[in-house]
Amino acid sequence: MRKGGGTMKKGEINKMVEMHEQALQEMGGFLTNFSATVLGDLNKLNMIVVALLREQNKIIDYECECGFTTLIPKLKHVEIDTHCPQCGKEYLTDSQQTKVEDWDNAKVAKEEE
Repeated sequence: MRKGGGTMKKGEINKMVEMHEQALQEMGGFLTNFSATVLGDLNKLNMIVVALLREQNKIIDYECECGFTTLIPKLKHVEIDTHCPQCGKEYLTDSQQTKVEDWDNAKVAKEEE
């Protein structure tokens, strides 16, 4: 604060506002670049996981009546969404599917040893 009441001149306020806006723009640019980098890495990891699952026949390509194709993993203890993400139609009606809620209710069948 300044002596004599602590007031700032209009020019000083404008300069601080400009500096603040510039800092916000720089941070926005950094966050945009950072998020693009993270998204690129996640896409690469996703492609690797899908390729490995295809290689081991642990994934199904399911095409809904609406034309949307969904990937369904065939893995134990992985809850599968039974509705098409595009149209919402239920496409799997397997009552044997394990759901997350079943874990706490002891409905999960014992694994083969």
